[in-house]
Amino acid sequence: MKAVIVGGGPAGLITGLLLAQRSHRPLILEQQPSIQSTACAEGCDRASLEHLPFDVEPYVQNETAGAHIVFPGNNFFTVHIPGVVLDRTAWLRGLAAALERQGGTIRLNARVQRIREREVELDGGERVPFDVLVGADGPFSVVRKHLGFPVELICGVQYKLDGEAGDRYLRFYFDKRFSSHYAWVFPKRDSLNVGLAGKFSQLDAFLEHLDLNHCPRLERQAGGIPVSGVPPTIVKGRVALIGDAASMTNALSGGGLGPIIYAARMLADNIHRLRDYQRQVHRHPLAHADIVRGKNVLVSMSDRDLQKMGSLFNGMDLGQVRRRDMAGILRYPLLIRKFVVLGRGVQLTMRWGW
Repeated sequence: MKAVIVGGGPAGLITGLLLAQRSHRPLILEQQPSIQSTACAEGCDRASLEHLPFDVEPYVQNETAGAHIVFPGNNFFTVHIPGVVLDRTAWLRGLAAALERQGGTIRLNARVQRIREREVELDGGERVPFDVLVGADGPFSVVRKHLGFPVELICGVQYKLDGEAGDRYLRFYFDKRFSSHYAWVFPKRDSLNVGLAGKFSQLDAFLEHLDLNHCPRLERQAGGIPVSGVPPTIVKGRVALIGDAASMTNALSGGGLGPIIYAARMLADNIHRLRDYQRQVHRHPLAHADIVRGKNVLVSMSDRDLQKMGSLFNGMDLGQVRRRDMAGILRYPLLIRKFVVLGRGVQLTMRWGW
């Protein structure tokens, strides 16, 4: 069986590695001249990475203890989940080397122009046959466009800053002054990834708010973030989608590595039964509707509502919140349903999606 994967990012490389470990010889078609990271905060939880048969330790830039969820007024609550921040380009190149050692092939400068029934056509007219085609080509997926599946995208922007990492906590900011969705600060070994869903002008204002505008800017990145959740159809005939191409990115956090790891295992296990892959993805928490519902609630909330919510749980550990701790929400009856929906989405996000 000839498995062809379009895209040499995390989704394509992890899927390819797992297929190679199952005695397939996948071919990855990557349009860029080298394997490299695109815009990404580079974080992932430890539990997800343990499901990947690849040593991540050489690529870890920081060990994280969890995340602070920050609201207007600087109130926050904490989620304690061990994670890491990666040097993602080096990690991707390590994955690529492992895949090739196990029999896979990567072709660079291989841009797919169109897809036919049993072959893809590259720039220059070369045709590459396939038995199974995997679309792992990101938020602007050529494969998804061929299948005709729509997806909602927002723009994510990020600076890599030269500066002290500070503590071992990721930070997610829910503050409409800076982004209608969210902003983030991910500490690395000797730098910071700081970004948000929105424009660079908003990110500049966010840096000023954090008093980070004095830090030298090492990189400026931008990219699309799918926020519509996994669609009903991610398989059609001999073609399957995964990762950003399948809108698997967590709609609340923008995190994609965890969902990719779980989905890639399902795809590798069901490469001859793509419909089973689709069914398993839809049954998995990474595709839970409460994540998108939580995102929709977050987008609809005002800063005033977010500040109220933050004040109720300021300084608390989400994993240790008890029923009596939530009594204060009764003072804001219009917020109760929003809190419940957002809370479910945040819990799923912290476990499966950042």
